[in-house]
Amino acid sequence: MKLTRPLLAAALLFMGGRISSQITITSADMPGVNDNINISVKTTLATFDPDSTGTNFTWDYRFLIPDSQRMVKCVHPSTTPYTLYNFLATYGVYNYNPDQFPFSLLGTPPTNVYDFYKKTSGFLAIVGQGMTIGGTGAIPAIYSAADRVYKFPMNYGDKDTSISKFGAPIPNFGYYEKRQTRINEVDGWGTLKTPYGTFNALRIKSILQIQDSIYLDTLGFGITIPRQNIIEYKWLANGGKIPMLEIDATEALFGGTVTVDRVNWRDSVWVPITANFTTQNSCPIVNEGSISAVLSGGKYPLQYQWNTGDTTLTI
Repeated sequence: MKLTRPLLAAALLFMGGRISSQITITSADMPGVNDNINISVKTTLATFDPDSTGTNFTWDYRFLIPDSQRMVKCVHPSTTPYTLYNFLATYGVYNYNPDQFPFSLLGTPPTNVYDFYKKTSGFLAIVGQGMTIGGTGAIPAIYSAADRVYKFPMNYGDKDTSISKFGAPIPNFGYYEKRQTRINEVDGWGTLKTPYGTFNALRIKSILQIQDSIYLDTLGFGITIPRQNIIEYKWLANGGKIPMLEIDATEALFGGTVTVDRVNWRDSVWVPITANFTTQNSCPIVNEGSISAVLSGGKYPLQYQWNTGDTTLTI
């Protein structure tokens, strides 16, 4: 009996220390209508290594500090200007960073852009977009083949490919067609750490190969334009609704260098920091003593850095 109790305690400690486990992602982990999810956004990431992944892996991104925050709102299509999607999509999400091509060629980039998603037990797919271009009003850009973002159930090692397509006439210009191949691979599972918390997660890597074709009315022929591959790295958790962390990057046209374009992660709302200072003289006739910072807002734990090099609340 004297040996049994220490051995049992050791076993319990070992089991208690194992916090990471391999998970399965299903459609129940995706968002639905009226979900509002706060995210933090950062436009640079100097230390990203895309090959840092594997089994029972730990990804530590607690160092992230956002440039901005915004709300991801999943709305019913009927509440957008693009009501045709009432019959085609489950919900729409406002797109803060829409693809500017080919509309940038016309000098009229799209505005009020929404991505429309169809969610089923077997997949989550983008079935089209809605946009406003110049004075043409609301335009529903329905994909002739949907962009399947995820296939369910999702487990480590899964791979799948989907091909999506969209084409539409452009007034006084010609015809535009976009063809995209999405190659998904779930290339890691383990523990993800962000400023928002610690999560059991799957990492899915998506390579988007995009080819644009333009037919010019004025010239009577078309051209095909290859684009840089877009690579999306997403960490999904049970009940997360959207990626707990997403890193979007572009790959050099002929392969090789990967450049991070944007990072976003689920987060609580950051309140701007305000600072006030209180002083305490050590002697009435000598200008010396202590000064303390009184802070409100921000996200705790806070760190202090005075111009003297001190890092405490009071100096």
